Amino acid sequence: MTKQQYRTLALAKRATLNPADQAKATERVWTALTEYLEDQFGSRSSLQVMIYLAIPQSGEIDLLPWAELLATAHPDWTFCVPYLERGNPDMTAAAFHPLEPNLTTGPFRVPQPADYQAIDPQLIDVVIAPTLVVDVNGNRVGYGKGYYDRFLTTCRPDVLTIGVGYWAQVPPISDVDPWDYPLGVYVDGGMELAPPEFN
Repeated sequence: MTKQQYRTLALAKRATLNPADQAKATERVWTALTEYLEDQFGSRSSLQVMIYLAIPQSGEIDLLPWAELLATAHPDWTFCVPYLERGNPDMTAAAFHPLEPNLTTGPFRVPQPADYQAIDPQLIDVVIAPTLVVDVNGNRVGYGKGYYDRFLTTCRPDVLTIGVGYWAQVPPISDVDPWDYPLGVYVDGGMELAPPEFN
């Protein structure tokens, strides 16, 4: 299947999820993220983590309550989030404190800090990105704007990229482009997306 075919399928299926299924998937993702970051970085006194802020009513897995817990457990870790400006094809990183969110609505209804303080992408250690689909090779399907693909090229080569989504990994995407940035790690909500004939 192509990226667009997978995107269409994922959006349609996400729209049918009931609150109980969303909550179960979200809890699974929060648990897996916590275990992974504690295992990899728990002893670090400093870490710069980029999370995303879920678009309201979109059905995206909400990471803000999880980030509040992480910030409480690791007060020396710092956070940032994507920042979009109308007319700018690229996203930047803005400083963000999960325990003191002061948000406004940016392009595409994306929540973002009302007080923009830029963060150098070279300082970011972990980028957690929303995904619609991830294939077995780590290739990510988002909303098709390319924001993360372009942004990640400005980060350090050793930046850890973690995708977050509802669905287990799917068979290979048929039209991966050279500029598509593969994920290092994928955390899913334990649901199946691909129809049986594609498994």
